[in-house]
Amino acid sequence: MRNLVAVVVTVGCLLAVGCSGQGSAPKPSSPQQSGSVGPSSSTAAEPTPSRTPTPSPACPSGRYDLSSFKAKRDLPLPTGAAALRGSGDGLSLTFDSNRWTLAGKPDGSMQVRAGQMRGELTVSGTIEGTFVATGGGQADFRVSRSTGSAELSGPDFDYRLPMQQLALVVTPDGTARLACTGNRLTLDNEAITLQLSRDV
Repeated sequence: MRNLVAVVVTVGCLLAVGCSGQGSAPKPSSPQQSGSVGPSSSTAAEPTPSRTPTPSPACPSGRYDLSSFKAKRDLPLPTGAAALRGSGDGLSLTFDSNRWTLAGKPDGSMQVRAGQMRGELTVSGTIEGTFVATGGGQADFRVSRSTGSAELSGPDFDYRLPMQQLALVVTPDGTARLACTGNRLTLDNEAITLQLSRDV
């Protein structure tokens, strides 16, 4: 009799569970929030308006004053060949498209040294030619023609030189390296080194 009561109670409990179901399904746990997911309240900084840089003038272009030169070839003189170097305000070099002109200044001169001689070089003529940029900061220079003459004078000498002769030592005939810094220009090759400044 006691066993029968236990069975009845057990069956009753099972039926009670089946009728009530398993209860409400557990709600999935919400992921832990690591911070605010809304739009940022901070305002992005407005970009600073960029300034358009002032373009540098094309180089070489326009007129330059010759500050100094150093010839690497000897200049034939009555007293013997000598390397010529000088500085002053007696020559200008003008670039126009693919042409160049080296000209003497009417009221200018160059203080020069030819070997052991020191004197003054006054140019009354021009030397003209062409140039073509070849890339890598280089250009190919060619002499086309020369007119006039130059005077090389000192305490005990006075030489009159045709511009064709002077062109051999004061022009960058051939391939030359160009270095532009602001208004300054340097031309250098196996014949000569020229230091120039733009006429502004």
